[in-house]
Amino acid sequence: MNSIGLQNPGVEQYIKEDLEFLKDKDVRIITNVAGHSIKEYVKTCEILNDTCVDMLEINISCPNIAEGGMSFGTDAKMAEEVTKAVKNHQKTRNNKALSECNRYNSNCKSG
Repeated sequence: MNSIGLQNPGVEQYIKEDLEFLKDKDVRIITNVAGHSIKEYVKTCEILNDTCVDMLEINISCPNIAEGGMSFGTDAKMAEEVTKAVKNHQKTRNNKALSECNRYNSNCKSG
């Protein structure tokens, strides 16, 4: 998935190919989530709940189709709504600071 509107294969393909490849590597997996509606953000986060993803990056620069194409990030209220919706529909993840999480720190191993 990407943050600048480029075509991507979608969350199911991402899970099947990219996460399948990454899950046994000694890396932290941060996944960028995008959507054209709050419902899309929530659905994608719910799909990712039972995967090996360590952290989600919520991309609010995507256009909000329901509101005429304005980016969620250009309106504080919309940014808050997306953030709350995603937070309420995802499993808690180990969101330690990235500087604390590297392959040499056993406290940050996925498990």
